[in-house]
Amino acid sequence: MQCKVCPTCQSKSDSNEIICRRCLTPIESVTIVDCDETEKRPTLILSFNGESVKLHDGDYIGREFKGADLFKTALTVSRKHAQVFYREDSWYIKDLESTNGIYLNEKRIEALKEYPLRNHDEVSFSKTVHCKVEI
Repeated sequence: MQCKVCPTCQSKSDSNEIICRRCLTPIESVTIVDCDETEKRPTLILSFNGESVKLHDGDYIGREFKGADLFKTALTVSRKHAQVFYREDSWYIKDLESTNGIYLNEKRIEALKEYPLRNHDEVSFSKTVHCKVEI
């Protein structure tokens, strides 16, 4: 089955759609992919307040990107707070010069530098939004 995967919320849409029905992101120019292949991509899960968000290589995290549903009331989370990467069987996170920073296992990380993530790590977007990592 062919579909488009929204770059913002990762929901699947028919290949002829021009707007994501879930988050209203324009998807007219998104590449059509084999939907079965999207299920095989490495996935990182962040859990916060009993909810979770699935992340894939290159995804941005923030109030206006992935995690928007989780962080909509968390004003200490920037609109575009962080980015995750998957390389050589490992996950990494990078703070995108957010206002309130990122803490990895309670230690603040340096902006624009990639840090490895492990299963059960705690990633905090500011000192108040604590997420668990599931790999």
